Amino acid sequence: MNSPSIAAISCGENRWRFASVALTYTYLVMTPFWPAQAEIVEAVAAIVNNEIITKADVDKATQPYLEKIEARSNARDKESARTQLYKEALDQLITERLLEQQVKELGLSATDAEVDRAIDDVVAQNKIDRKRLQQELKNQGISFQQYREDLKKQIERMKVINQKVRSRVKVTDEDVEKYYRQTANSLKQDESVTLQQLLLPTTGSETPDAHEAKRMRLAQIRKRMARTASLKAIATAEQKRGVELLFTDAGSFKRGELLPEIDRAAFALKIGSISDPIKTKAGFLLIKILARTDSNVKALDETVHRELRSRLLEEKLEHEFTVWMNELRQNSYVAKRMYQ
Repeated sequence: MNSPSIAAISCGENRWRFASVALTYTYLVMTPFWPAQAEIVEAVAAIVNNEIITKADVDKATQPYLEKIEARSNARDKESARTQLYKEALDQLITERLLEQQVKELGLSATDAEVDRAIDDVVAQNKIDRKRLQQELKNQGISFQQYREDLKKQIERMKVINQKVRSRVKVTDEDVEKYYRQTANSLKQDESVTLQQLLLPTTGSETPDAHEAKRMRLAQIRKRMARTASLKAIATAEQKRGVELLFTDAGSFKRGELLPEIDRAAFALKIGSISDPIKTKAGFLLIKILARTDSNVKALDETVHRELRSRLLEEKLEHEFTVWMNELRQNSYVAKRMYQ
């Protein structure tokens, strides 16, 4: 489960966003003993070694997600979704509690400087400043100090994972090459074109004859063009003659991103080619293809190699984390009292 505090403002780098240890807000509720008074007992959801996770902890972790579930119309779906949510929340809280205990056992801690760097990462990745970050947190009912404390815990958990799990993971060049062969289909680059366009606008109030006259005018302009013609220069020249010809450096588009009538023409043209007039709702259009990329598998160059190594490392880390966490659970006392 993702933390409500980082659902909208997530840390970008892997060291802050390991999916299996997403931060949630948990509080251990200790019940004071008052002599000669009835003792208030908090419902226990699970025992993790010598610590407890309360029902209140689970309720707090699930609260942000319950509204969506309650909005469902089918009562059976709601009940099933609630049950699954509570189970997943408790499992996540158990995982976090075990990690926190490992932090203490290994004597690990996160410094203020490390927390500041993590916040800088959040700000950079989300393209906001600290003032905006604090406002977003306030909107979620979270103080900036609480956010710092939560990040500190998350960094400490990542230190446990780096020490206990990352040491198990190794990715060689041979692993990357094998992974490249296995995932070739996912490495296909999409077919795309880069284009410029000239638009001769039409309006709904114009007659069909007026539209046809504009089409023929644009066709004549097209006929005079050479492959090396500058569409921008042509637009400027025609505007001086009183023709409302609009130039746009449109950019790059994948197949299917353009209007169907433009898409068909664009992907049928070669580099440097100029289309015949294309009828659109806005008017008649000429397009020129500046560049195109065919659909094929990316070569295993340095950039793809680095991308695949990172992807493979993350997959192996998640697998080894699961294995290690199962081992840790087996060697710990974990007893669920609810949501089994």
